Amino acid sequence: MKFKQSKLILILVVIALIIGGILYKVVFYENYTYNYTYISAENNKIEKEQINAIETMLKDNGCNYEKTQFDMLSVDDKKNFVIRNSEYNKLAKSIKLEKVKLKENEAFLIPGYDLGIRKFGYTKEIKGLKKIKVTDKELDVVGVSNKRIPATGRMVLTSLFKSQVVVSDNLYEKLQKNSESKIVKVYGYNFSDERKAQDMTRKLEENKLFKYDSENKGKFHLLEKE
Repeated sequence: MKFKQSKLILILVVIALIIGGILYKVVFYENYTYNYTYISAENNKIEKEQINAIETMLKDNGCNYEKTQFDMLSVDDKKNFVIRNSEYNKLAKSIKLEKVKLKENEAFLIPGYDLGIRKFGYTKEIKGLKKIKVTDKELDVVGVSNKRIPATGRMVLTSLFKSQVVVSDNLYEKLQKNSESKIVKVYGYNFSDERKAQDMTRKLEENKLFKYDSENKGKFHLLEKE
């Protein structure tokens, strides 16, 4: 009888570990989009050198990577980061998200944090938004993505933005003409051998190109998927 009880307890423990692993993957891991995300502001003078350093390191470590690049527009003094509809749809296809078709008075939101129990207040807030103001335009929120793009990692302690706003191509072009709007370039790198990621991150952190100082503070961010 005791043997049967011990066996039952062992089975329950194994089941709990399996379920826990699945939940961890879904809640804590799968919301991360790329192994590495590199973000560069418009005034970053060493952008090309940094990209070259990242890609050289990946090649030297035998990583066959897939590269994704897209632009965001920083408006309202960095309060909003805007993505054009067509750009978002390309990304959505590559990472299996829903595509959207927006009118000029509509917006689709990409969360800056993971949605779910860990961020219940934030989830409730962003899911409840009906309107959002971008510069002087009030837009109708027609939906919220279930995944953030790009994802923050251990190299940044907080999210870079509360949300990203997808707008129609026409509106994006109008916003881009505003002299205060700034283009932010985003590069995503995916590769299969994730075990090498932490070692490579340490090497990049030692590279003087990725040292945060008074000259380049806020001009770039390098994010690693945990």
